[in-house]
Amino acid sequence: MNYRTDQCRSPGFLADVNQYTNRMGLHPIQVLNCIHDTYYEEDVGDMSGHTLATPPQLVQLLNRHQSELHEDVSEMLWKFLGKMIHGGLAATLPQGKDSEEHEIAYPRVEQRRYASVRPDVPGTVSTKADVIAPIVNPAAPHPETFSREEYRDWYLNNAQGGIHGWDVINYKTTVAWSVGQDDVIEQWRQDMEGEVYVLEQAGYKIKRAWIFAIIRDWQGFKVNDKKEYPPVPFFPIALRIGTTEQIAETAKRRWEGHWRARTLPDAELPPCNQFQRWKKDRRCQSYCPVSAHCHQFRTQIEPTLKGK
Repeated sequence: MNYRTDQCRSPGFLADVNQYTNRMGLHPIQVLNCIHDTYYEEDVGDMSGHTLATPPQLVQLLNRHQSELHEDVSEMLWKFLGKMIHGGLAATLPQGKDSEEHEIAYPRVEQRRYASVRPDVPGTVSTKADVIAPIVNPAAPHPETFSREEYRDWYLNNAQGGIHGWDVINYKTTVAWSVGQDDVIEQWRQDMEGEVYVLEQAGYKIKRAWIFAIIRDWQGFKVNDKKEYPPVPFFPIALRIGTTEQIAETAKRRWEGHWRARTLPDAELPPCNQFQRWKKDRRCQSYCPVSAHCHQFRTQIEPTLKGK
């Protein structure tokens, strides 16, 4: 059996779904924008770094019940926006390749990397981090005013002293509420650790991990009204990541969990823990596309919710 979980790029992503609904009556062009090219066209190995951090129960239920699932195109509009943002990202950042020495200081933009997790368990995990950026001369003073040419020259000149490690950066289109939620930030951190594992196996020494949150509902007048409100609509969030050894151990443990789950029947899949379900089981109630097929939800969570 070819064990593949790349269908689940994110907890709500359905790669091979071909049954859509249009309950909100979107314009046909909007529909085409949403459903065009919504899946991976490249080889992602057996699992993406994000899937590695996704609960095995969710991954297996998505894989097993894809043909029974529908997705409304109105819920895919933000995915369309995300694709546009990533297209712009690739167009605006200078990009380098490991094989070209004169480009060593340039960022790597959406370049896929692969790694194995356990020599005794076949398969590969991969990541396509949005940006892998070299850390160059962190002591260099940042210019106060600059032109585009001056800034690029400043960046590259500071790289001449060598690379001091790498930043891994992912861009996320999200809402202001999420950047103040510990469980959301922790989910992002765990997702990122899967990517860090692959990148370090590929030879990058990752020193820092970042989420660049693009706040789609940001309102300037709320900055002074709410303590946790992001001060700018394009908000960097530094993520705490473990040591190389800790990340490798976590990756192996998660890989083993996914490997075991592939042969279990639905009713015996390992249940999602409280963190994975979010506070008050919010993820199960509102954001899980396979809750109707989930033994844990039907037998444990849904009866409790109905009793409230």
